Amino acid sequence: MGLDEELVRAAEAARERLIESQHAAEQAQADYHRAIRRLHAAGGSPREIAMASQRGGRGDGAGRRGGARSVAGSPRRAPG
Repeated sequence: MGLDEELVRAAEAARERLIESQHAAEQAQADYHRAIRRLHAAGGSPREIAMASQRGGRGDGAGRRGGARSVAGSPRRAPG
């Protein structure tokens, strides 16, 4: 008893869509990082860039892996 060929084709098509989507996501991430570097090179401080990045977002946190921390550096530690 072999595999259902229709299901195999559907799985292959889904895999291709996944690969294409991953490539698009990687490209978008690279574009975003380039834009952040350009903002910094143009004189923007990490804090300004982080605040502008948060303001320009959807406000629901979607798509902001790491939030301001990934742009502005490590969080400050409480004295103690």
